[in-house]
Amino acid sequence: MSKVRLFGHSLLWVFTVSLILLAVFIATARFILEDIPAYKNDLEVYLSEEMAGDVQISGLSARMEGFKPQLSLKKVRLDELNHQTNTLSIGEIRLSFNPLNFFSGDLKPSQITLVDSAIKIKRLDDGRFSIIGLSSDQESGDSSGDFSWLLEGRRFEIIDSQIIWQDDLRDLPDVTLDQAQVVFQNNGQEHTLKVIANMPKETGGSFVLAIEVIGDVLSTADWNAKAYFKAKKIKLDKYLSRLNLDKLSIQQGEGDIELWSHWEAAALSQVKGNLAVKEARLQQEAETLNVSNFSGQFAWNKLLNGWSLYAKNLAFKTEMTEQEQSQFNVRYSAEQKEGYSISAAVDGINLEAMSHLLQYSKVLDQSFLSVLKETKVSGLLNKASFSVHQGENSVAWAACGELEKVSTLAYGLLPKMSHFSGTGCSTQDKGWLNLAVKEGSIYFQGLFRDPILVDSLDGQLTWAQDETGWLIKTDFIRLNSPHVKTQSRMMLHLPTTADNASIDLQTNFSQADSRFTSQYLPVGIMDKEVVHWLDKAFIAGDIKEGGGLLFKGPLS
Repeated sequence: MSKVRLFGHSLLWVFTVSLILLAVFIATARFILEDIPAYKNDLEVYLSEEMAGDVQISGLSARMEGFKPQLSLKKVRLDELNHQTNTLSIGEIRLSFNPLNFFSGDLKPSQITLVDSAIKIKRLDDGRFSIIGLSSDQESGDSSGDFSWLLEGRRFEIIDSQIIWQDDLRDLPDVTLDQAQVVFQNNGQEHTLKVIANMPKETGGSFVLAIEVIGDVLSTADWNAKAYFKAKKIKLDKYLSRLNLDKLSIQQGEGDIELWSHWEAAALSQVKGNLAVKEARLQQEAETLNVSNFSGQFAWNKLLNGWSLYAKNLAFKTEMTEQEQSQFNVRYSAEQKEGYSISAAVDGINLEAMSHLLQYSKVLDQSFLSVLKETKVSGLLNKASFSVHQGENSVAWAACGELEKVSTLAYGLLPKMSHFSGTGCSTQDKGWLNLAVKEGSIYFQGLFRDPILVDSLDGQLTWAQDETGWLIKTDFIRLNSPHVKTQSRMMLHLPTTADNASIDLQTNFSQADSRFTSQYLPVGIMDKEVVHWLDKAFIAGDIKEGGGLLFKGPLS
């Protein structure tokens, strides 16, 4: 007999013997499983002792699920001995066993599946958790959270069931999850939880939750985890109202949210997410804000003594304004002796939209809110950064950014401006601004009769504070308007005392139409007789080169 034929016969013999052994194994298993229903009463007594309650089983059967023996307990009812009102009803419990362990007498199930059940998870007023009816704490009367039994099996499942979340700590209404699918799996110190469920029909929405934990989950800090959460079509007025935001309520809105989080030593260390909200209505005291769309992505990280937050593609639309996609990041650090540091950077911020949002939120001091309300600022803030450092006895700040087509109403010494652009930086003591204005206007009310139209304006302004007051200075500013072209220098001193401010202004005209002289006269600081004479003096004519104007002295 050749070696090939010998190998073929050997392989056929092994295959035949394996089939016979498998058939004997299955037949033996089925024979043993047929006697299982006779032990229903014994099983009820055993489970009652193990779970510290009265367990009733309406039906018991056994079958082979593939190669795994499986027990099926139908219509299981559990009443806690210490709390007869705490009843857990389960349509079916399926217990799957490892075949080798099963025949060796080890009857600990490798997988537990609950079907068609109603489970209540409760957070007690002291912060502990409980699963009503499934506590292993036989002495305490509060059914408090020892879930070590969940970690003993390889796999625990809940299928097509209802889960109720009851929060006694915050005294909030219950949350009910329908058609819940839950998988809890253990592999030594690695634990995995997956949940898919629908919100109640009256609120709509669904969510997915997945958590992977490594370590001793029963300890207070000896574990790490990562989690994923996704919710769709969540009714904001039903669930975000649970956040207890001060004086802020959410009247309506629908949202989608997706989160990725990391936990280190049982503490949250990182969160990333996407957020999309539609047709939201916010109510704060007597004011209402309607937000038709809000979306963005964000990332939060825990730092040493602080945190950082980064957001991108941030956009929202209200009935009054719209913020197109923008981004920002914020970094906070706590320091010794109650000091702190905050740094932030933003890009593509719609100043009108942000002003409107800040006025509604009222997170700023009333003095700042009044400035926003009266100036009605609009335009874009690009590539801006801001930092604040508070020490024990002082506060220092610095800011830089690009302004694009900014418009404001007059406020205090600030003029009314339209379509002003520029780049600048400032601290609490000094700063500078490079102007780059196209097709704008500026109006110093009380100084000039009318707004000054600007075809183009460029130059640099600087300001600084010393012990005498503020000094605002420019060595060169070029103005092109429809009627005049000028080059100017200026020095303006604003004292901290009651003394009058003083100015040193020199303007040279390279081209001017004398018929419009009156529009460019600073009548607010000029003698009335001089103004009257200048109004009548220039009837016609042009200045080509060499004209000039000088103002120097105190401002009354």
